[in-house]
Amino acid sequence: MKIKHLKINGFGSIKEKELQFKDGINIVYGENESGKSTILKFIINMLYGASKNKKGREISDFDQFKPWYTDQFSGKITYELDNGEEYEVYREFKKKSPIIYNAKKEEITDQYSSNKTNGNEFFYEQTKIDETLFLTSIASLQEEVKLDELSQNTLIQRLSNLALSGDEKISFEKSIHYLNRKQLEEVGTTRSQDRPMNRLQNRISVLEEEKEKLNSFQEMKYEREEGLQFLEKQIQNKKHEIEKLQFVKEIQEIGILEKERIRLNKQEVQEDKTRIYELEKEESEIEQRIKDIEEKKKQCYKKVSYFKYFILFVILFMVSIGLVFFFRDNFLSYFGFVIPFVYVVLSGRKIRKITKSNGIKKERFEREAEEEKEKKLKLQSQIEIRRENYNRKQEEINKIEKELQNKIERKREELKESKVQIEEIERKMQDSNIKNYLLELKQELEDDELNKHRLEIEQTSILPQLEKLSNIEEELEKLDEEKKELEIKNICINLAKQGLEESYLKMKESVTPRFSKELSEMISKISNQKYQNVQINEQNKIIIERKDGNYIPIERLSVGTIDQMYLSLRMAVVKEYSQENMPILLDESFAYYDEIRLKNILQYFSSQTNKQIIIFTCTKREKNILEAQKENYHFITL
Repeated sequence: MKIKHLKINGFGSIKEKELQFKDGINIVYGENESGKSTILKFIINMLYGASKNKKGREISDFDQFKPWYTDQFSGKITYELDNGEEYEVYREFKKKSPIIYNAKKEEITDQYSSNKTNGNEFFYEQTKIDETLFLTSIASLQEEVKLDELSQNTLIQRLSNLALSGDEKISFEKSIHYLNRKQLEEVGTTRSQDRPMNRLQNRISVLEEEKEKLNSFQEMKYEREEGLQFLEKQIQNKKHEIEKLQFVKEIQEIGILEKERIRLNKQEVQEDKTRIYELEKEESEIEQRIKDIEEKKKQCYKKVSYFKYFILFVILFMVSIGLVFFFRDNFLSYFGFVIPFVYVVLSGRKIRKITKSNGIKKERFEREAEEEKEKKLKLQSQIEIRRENYNRKQEEINKIEKELQNKIERKREELKESKVQIEEIERKMQDSNIKNYLLELKQELEDDELNKHRLEIEQTSILPQLEKLSNIEEELEKLDEEKKELEIKNICINLAKQGLEESYLKMKESVTPRFSKELSEMISKISNQKYQNVQINEQNKIIIERKDGNYIPIERLSVGTIDQMYLSLRMAVVKEYSQENMPILLDESFAYYDEIRLKNILQYFSSQTNKQIIIFTCTKREKNILEAQKENYHFITL
């Protein structure tokens, strides 16, 4: 990979600046505070974003490099991968993800994965180099070469870490020691005392003993609960039985009351029926008397009529005799006229007398007839009233009988709904009086409720112990969760140690030998074959073979030589992790090199084919040495 072009719109103290880079060695020259370190940070943040996380520092990259004098906080980087593909990345640092273009200026941002933490991970997918590896191998920041502030032992440790773990900040031994200490302090072991797991286990043992003692109260609770459930069932059954008997009692009472009403109504009906019969009989007698009176009236009329007819007959007879004698001119004929006349006169008196007498009788008979008729009307009215009362009572009897039947049927239905067979109740009632049976049931119900109350009191008395048991169980459950968490933490720490050991063995068996070979070649060239071979022994110590074949520990070398090895190993790490031939970015990395050592390292860089080296420096030593050696380089002045 090679960086070709930078366009800085606004980043830190730099604005509206463009830089062009070439293959091989690029020297970016500038005085102090001219922005060299800022440009290096710009490259890193263009590829990975400007994080707002401080990462243990006093200020984050985002806040540190946010411009004060412009709203422009953006830029663009152009680079080319080893396969010849060229990319342009434009980034506004206030946004999480950049915009990525290919050589045809087509946006391809969506071709790469993105997440909330790191944004678009295009550069990692292209090179397999994450930001941490970039900072520990490719880029050497200015603060990392202040050797006067670092002890020799610190630099040796970083070199050893880099050789054994691939990361200068990770020490296998310190990591294992840290994990062991963390495991002891945060978990504990079977041999430790007063550690979290030990305290937890001791507390669990104490609670288990208390729980065992209190379990008897739990058994008592179950027994009381079973007793209460049994009594509750008994009480409900008896209440149900009483309710059923109340139904039957109501049916019986309804039957008795309604039957009594029917009996009384039937008695009244019978009385009405008897009275109607008597009144009808009396009515018949009155009608007979009326008929007799009418007959007497007729007899009176007949008597007068008979008498009148008789007188008329006598008159006619006498007149006839008189006519006979008259035509015979007999004296007696005068008597034939006189006698009828006299008889008529006398008969008229008799008739008037009879008529008067009959009139009196008639009036008396009519008065008696009217009286009898009035009696008859009164009797008919009484008969009608009695009949209406009789019919009403009969209807009422029918209605009561129907209502009684309906009530009984309803009660039967209620009993059926309560799943009780009425025949069963009625059969019981044949053997005992319902009132006595109800009293017995109520007494049994009262006894059951007293027993229930007694059990409830006993249940209440053991509640404090049960509450204590519940609290113990809750605490045990909580402690069990804590124990599981500690066990999981212990497993995780063991897995971490196992992973470290496996990674360490893998590094030691496969990667570290390659590091040693790369490092040996580099240090040999840089030191003019003064140091031929670099090895890591069984004690994880770095030893160097001198030109005479003798091995010396790295601690006996000068700080400058150790720094050379440190730089060489960083370059070896890049080859191990990425197939890309990554550039090397060095910020004031040679400030403490003498002329010979600087010349050697620049010669080594010049010998690297297809390798881009970008050196940020505040001196022209690198430029002068390269010109003296007639090496190609690209010089940029800030």
